[in-house]
Amino acid sequence: MTRLDFRLPEFTRFAWVSDQARAVWAPRIARIQTAWAEIEWRSVVARVRPCAHTIVDPDALASLTARMAEHGLEVRRFGEVGVSSAPYSSAAAPVIPGQRFAIRVAIGTPDANAAFCAAWDANDQAKIGEALGYPSCCQRFFQRVWVEERCMDTTWAMTTSAASATQKEEFSKHVYGPQEANILLRWLGVRAVPHLPCSFDCADTVAFARKLIAVGREAGFSIEMDWLLDMLSWPVEWSALHGIAEVRTPILKISTATDATAERYEVRRQGDGYPEQGARGLHFPYRPPERLRVLSSVGFRRGLQNPLTEVSSSESNEDWFSRRAALFSQNGYRVPPRGIYQAILDVVDRPGSTFELGCGNGLLLRYLQDHSKHRLDCGGIDLNAAAIQTAQTLVFPERPQSFSIGDVRTYELRPGQHSLILTNPLYADPGYYEQQGGQLLRISGEGFITQYVERCLSGLAARGRLILFCYTEQLRQLAAFRETLDRELAPFSPHTLLPSGADIRFFLIDR
Repeated sequence: MTRLDFRLPEFTRFAWVSDQARAVWAPRIARIQTAWAEIEWRSVVARVRPCAHTIVDPDALASLTARMAEHGLEVRRFGEVGVSSAPYSSAAAPVIPGQRFAIRVAIGTPDANAAFCAAWDANDQAKIGEALGYPSCCQRFFQRVWVEERCMDTTWAMTTSAASATQKEEFSKHVYGPQEANILLRWLGVRAVPHLPCSFDCADTVAFARKLIAVGREAGFSIEMDWLLDMLSWPVEWSALHGIAEVRTPILKISTATDATAERYEVRRQGDGYPEQGARGLHFPYRPPERLRVLSSVGFRRGLQNPLTEVSSSESNEDWFSRRAALFSQNGYRVPPRGIYQAILDVVDRPGSTFELGCGNGLLLRYLQDHSKHRLDCGGIDLNAAAIQTAQTLVFPERPQSFSIGDVRTYELRPGQHSLILTNPLYADPGYYEQQGGQLLRISGEGFITQYVERCLSGLAARGRLILFCYTEQLRQLAAFRETLDRELAPFSPHTLLPSGADIRFFLIDR
């Protein structure tokens, strides 16, 4: 990250997506904050860590001291800070004479508190982190990013350490990882760990968080811990520009100060959950509207005039295709590709998560889900926004969140997520996107297929299957691509070539 030489004053603002979202989640967030304040010191009682650092009101110091004494713990005062309404900030508020202030305290045994306060006075970040029980990898990360590089926000730096991070473009990254390592809601006071993790998938952070959550549940905060984990499982987008960070969640937007940059940096953390009160929208992190606007295309309108119906066990294969004729025409088929779809169905030999890279409007996946003897949970990506909208509203209205706009050439699959992955390897070649009159202008060259297949295999679970399929007509017209395909797939073992008739050709790679 290239930073500018100024910093904005500390600030934090919240903008809720709706009154309903605020009415439901504001009191829940307040209860999570209360629970977290207890977990801070209870984790010391439970021997999860040597000591804790917290900030208390002067009027509450005496009662806190007495309460901790009951547990054999000392409360040691070691500083003062100004009063702030923000649950989190990168710098402590200054103490202003004549105005209220808060007190920094360490909670632990006398020896643990002494070690912590000595490290604090010496500004020894390694010893501070050790006293507070932070993972050693995160201590080193903090020393490098916060102390040495003087960053006030570690979000972008976390992506460079995350094995699950994928670079969408120079200033944009997608990240995955356990919800316990998600620190992007810290400005709300919603977090599973008290430190700044080194990455979005730090295993030591996750282990630490689970111990703290267990402490919370044992203290009677099970509901609050459930809400906490729910929120940390949501999709969230962090972006930074000119010293202002925006953190978008399904229920609210956070605006706060961050490191100043001339370019917009963006981190999107993919999520598994979504709140009932979450906003709907066409852009990340929102789920698509349940009713999208009618597009102007003739094909889309024809599709609306021929709504899909749930396939019953008595519906014939012929009926299935005839009911969807209008949707097939959007994909360029004059005649529905019955033979091709059946050929692909024949090699779908296992249940589970099924993902198609380059899914169009999802009709192939619909056919597989409706006709397979295995239970399939289908999803996919495609560059065509109109096709994805059709998939979300007409083809798979029961699971619109499983389909999104994406480029197969850059899309990174979540490691080990899918049982089946389907794609046409021709989509991996950048030359495929340079067409004129429906004809390819060039094939780019070597290496694209190998890289593409390796990325696809990374997304397969154990005993998963990658199904590569090419239309015979494509291979006939593109002799150079056919030769490249055969050569670059040869090292993948075991792989199977199935010349499945005149219309389609398969390459199967099993893990």
